[in-house]
Amino acid sequence: MDTKQLKMDMHVHSRYSHRPSSWVLKKIGCSESYTDPAYLYRSLKARGMDLVTITDHNTIGGALEIAHLPDTFISEEVTSYFPEDNCKLHVLAYNITEAQHEDIARLRKNVYELVDYLNAEGIVHAVAHPMYSVNGLLQRVHFEKMLLLFNIIELNGARDTLQNTIVRQITDTLTRAALDALADRHDVAPRGNTPWQKCLIGGSDDHSSLYMGCSWTVVPEASDGASFLAGVAAGRTTVQTHDAGPRTLAHNLYSIMYQFYDETFMVNRWIKEPELTAFLMDTLFPEDHELHDVQRLAQERRSAGFSTFGAASIPDQLLAHARQAISAEPSLAERAHRSGMGVGTGESREDVWMEFVNRISEMIMRQFADDVITRLTSADLFYLFTTIGSSASMYMMLSPYFIAYSLFARDRQFALDCLKARNSRSAETGAPDRNIAMFTDTFNEINGVATAIRSQVAAARLTGKSLTLINCDPGQGPEANVMGFEPFGEIDLPEYPELKIYYPPVLKILDYCYRQRFTHIHAETPGAMGLTALAVARILKLPFYGTYHTSLPQTVGALTGDTQIEDLFWKYMVWFYGQMEKIYVPSAMTGRELVEKGLPEDRIVVHQWGVDTAGFTPDKRNGFFVNRYQLPDSMMKLVYVGRVSREKNLQVFEKMMRRICRHRDDVCLVIVGEGPYLAGMQESLADLPVVFTGYLTGDDLTQAYASSDIFLFPSTVDTMGNVVVEAQASGVPVVVTDKGGPSENMIDRKTGFVLPADDTLADRFADAVLHFCDHPDKLAAMRKNARQYSRQRSFEKSFLSFWNHYGVSSH
Repeated sequence: MDTKQLKMDMHVHSRYSHRPSSWVLKKIGCSESYTDPAYLYRSLKARGMDLVTITDHNTIGGALEIAHLPDTFISEEVTSYFPEDNCKLHVLAYNITEAQHEDIARLRKNVYELVDYLNAEGIVHAVAHPMYSVNGLLQRVHFEKMLLLFNIIELNGARDTLQNTIVRQITDTLTRAALDALADRHDVAPRGNTPWQKCLIGGSDDHSSLYMGCSWTVVPEASDGASFLAGVAAGRTTVQTHDAGPRTLAHNLYSIMYQFYDETFMVNRWIKEPELTAFLMDTLFPEDHELHDVQRLAQERRSAGFSTFGAASIPDQLLAHARQAISAEPSLAERAHRSGMGVGTGESREDVWMEFVNRISEMIMRQFADDVITRLTSADLFYLFTTIGSSASMYMMLSPYFIAYSLFARDRQFALDCLKARNSRSAETGAPDRNIAMFTDTFNEINGVATAIRSQVAAARLTGKSLTLINCDPGQGPEANVMGFEPFGEIDLPEYPELKIYYPPVLKILDYCYRQRFTHIHAETPGAMGLTALAVARILKLPFYGTYHTSLPQTVGALTGDTQIEDLFWKYMVWFYGQMEKIYVPSAMTGRELVEKGLPEDRIVVHQWGVDTAGFTPDKRNGFFVNRYQLPDSMMKLVYVGRVSREKNLQVFEKMMRRICRHRDDVCLVIVGEGPYLAGMQESLADLPVVFTGYLTGDDLTQAYASSDIFLFPSTVDTMGNVVVEAQASGVPVVVTDKGGPSENMIDRKTGFVLPADDTLADRFADAVLHFCDHPDKLAAMRKNARQYSRQRSFEKSFLSFWNHYGVSSH
């Protein structure tokens, strides 16, 4: 024993309190198993702890089992309550007697009485994990009362590293005046002679034996248990804590469950593959476990006639995918073994385990998603419900991570709130910096939604705002303000061959969002990434906002001609957007439509998206069509830019052009874009002056806009029509319908015309074009007006307006 200083982990559980009272280990001949308190004693001594105590919840049973061993004393973790509102807290009481334990059990319902008793008895005690809400009732007032009641405070090895850092910051800066102010505010007398001087201790709070001895307290010049505790009471401590996070807690939960099932039901009996068994042992058992001892223990239990865990009871799907994961990636087992043996690989067991769980969950999710798509496309609704029911395996696999991230997010925010209050109470009303995660299913594709999102990202860069675009695309390369995740599967959309739905790696995205400390989650699309955004927001307890870009139900209805499917999509959209605190819409008409469908009006924010007025400009007018497509410069060029699909109402162009051509021979229609209706449109317009350019991007697109004369957009399903604003920025008047958002993104009869979307739409479009042909002076005036209007819609201004709509968040 080192007489210069002593080191101990002051918060370790034997799990004694979790066993039924009738379950005595010696009855099944496994007193040397990993659940035995004596095992904890040996392990802690082997890990460099000079003293050993066990702090089980409200029992000293585990501590008594090792009380005869050297360098031990009896302790417990006491569950106590603030009597005014029943908020739970945990109190660590050290070096107590059995009689004192009985007194503590009687007094623990009232923390004030408990603390006074511990002080009167001279029992060294501390408040454990003071920023962890044990029963969900913890508020800042309780933490402030803890500062008044306790002079020894634990830095907990199972809690968030940030939380421990904040506890240290608050206690290090605590003054007598600040503590007196707290005493007056809460009418609680501070305990101790110098209550503003706090002592910090470290404990692992380990329930699984994975992390015991990873956090500890050192007292210099201590030579035995008595002098060690005297040093703690005097505040002569230094503390080492393990850097814990949600991965740590989840790893503990998996370990506890696996150890329990292995103890009780011999789950390993049903795992035939030695590689998988070894992997589970290396990742879910303590570092110093011996595999042959555990196998021997299982054999003893079978010999004793214990009930077994039937193979049919094990989720076959989980085991099958676990076998597949280990078989597909043999290095996982080797990495687990090296990290489990403490070999310095730079990789922890919790990291290896998370990768393993992620792989299995992705296998299950891929199979689940594929089955759902198959059932939907075959209209097999009966078996669809069976498929959805099987998703329980996926939830079972991931639930410890969902729980862990949720708890850590809650506690981290609580710690930040406490720190803010201590630094400056007036600062609570100030708006913090916003850090927004924007999720999208489309970004690199060529469509209006992707264009609007790219402008958001570009504006965030220019304005220096903290916004990160999160997408799932195998082709996503490094880009500022963009985080792309590799999908683990994909779905092809028959009507949208240029657009795929990718399966996002939910667990990886959740972990990323937690580490980035986002304050808001924003969904730009209602697909797989939108659902992932919702899950992340709920788990991390963050505000959930979104944008309604596309009239998806109407689009689906137009494509399928099936009103029942359209109604089904409306139900989904109302449910999805109903989860949001704010819903950005690009037009008042779209907002009214959503309200009519049942969404709350007070959540709707009408926000018109901006346009890159530097990129889209009349200065790009350069005879693009003359040089590229040999169209005469004198010819009036009508242009449509967008997806070539029937839901865009492009059928009107045939009748429109036939009427125009009866009156003029100097008008040409240019279709910029591609889509499922392209071949049909080319056939119907084959004898008319029409040019199909296909997709255009970059300078080709901006020059095509600026070199046109009139922009035509007959769609009735677009919520905004980003191309309408781009055309005006290019100095091109627009002709749109009165249905959807485009009519609100121009000025009727000043920057173009808004026409009724009725059966005469083709004739009305033709009349508008002929009017421009006959009045070139009006066309010239509208060109100037269009450009001037668009200047007010720069994407920087639009983005700042979007940013300022975000409410003040305490996150």
